[in-house]
Order: sequence, then C-alpha cells, then structure tokens
Amino acid sequence: LPLWEAAYLSGDDTLFGKGTLAVRACYRSEGLRTRKGPGVPDDHASLMAAFLGQSAEKTYGVLSERDFPAAADRIAKERAFVTAHLCSWLPQAVASMDEGGTERLYPPLLGAFASFVQADAIFLAEAAAWIGELGEDEVIEEASCEEFDRMARALEELKTLRLPFLEENE
Repeated sequence: LPLWEAAYLSGDDTLFGKGTLAVRACYRSEGLRTRKGPGVPDDHASLMAAFLGQSAEKTYGVLSERDFPAAADRIAKERAFVTAHLCSWLPQAVASMDEGGTERLYPPLLGAFASFVQADAIFLAEAAAWIGELGEDEVIEEASCEEFDRMARALEELKTLRLPFLEENE
C-alpha cells in the first residue's frame, strides 16, 4: 500500500507528482532537505509527519517569544500544509488499507495518524483565530505562561526518547 500523496491524488500508484514538488518546496522554505533512502518520495506520510513536528517546534519557539504575527504566519502555513498535503489523501489510504483485512498493526496506526491530522487541521484553524485576536502588546495570563513552560519541558523529554531499531526500519 503506497503511503505517499502522489499515489492517491494522481489516480494511480505514481511515485512522483505535482504534490511531491509542492511538498519539497515546503521543506525547502523551512531550510530542510530530506535524508531518505532510494524509493522514498518527499510526499511520504512519515516524512511529512517529521516535517510537521519540526515546524510545530519552530512555531512553539516563535510563540513563546511572544512574536504573535510570526506565529500567526507559521500556523497559517502549517494549516495549509496539513490540509493540502495530508487531509487530502490519508482518509482514502486508511479506507484502502482496511479493505485488505490481513494486516493488524498498520491500519490502526495509519488510522490514528489520519485522525490526528484531521484534529490538527481544526486545532490550527482555532489557534490562528486565537492569535489573530491578540494585539501586539497583549499580555498572556501567567497560567498560560506556566502551561507553555510545562509543555516545553515535556517536549524536551520527548526528544530524548529513542525507539529501538528505528534506524533499521526507516
């Protein structure tokens, strides 16, 4: 089962399409290049998930610096990416994976990722609206600042996790 955008949006199992170039352009706009093995297209779900993780981390940094206009811009770009390059085909991939019926691990994982992506698109829309309501001199409540700090500590802890045998399976 292909897990890249072009295979679903082109109508066949194409490995490289217009969406692949658009995804690559998004990566480059963030100063990123993929380190992939042969046969792994830029629009593969795993690479897009990694890109979103890095993008979210940068957005968090901008937001924690209270640069609301820059945060609003980053959130809008993330939402556009999620909507155009993941929400557009992941539900179809989940549906086609479920049809086979023999695989037990990947369908639930892909389904969870597709659900996360849908929720992320909604969250990003809400976050954009919230940030749009803030003025440049807006003061964020102390409780919110404490939550940002707690989130930063949790993110640092997550960065230390290493899955066994990950390198062999990438």
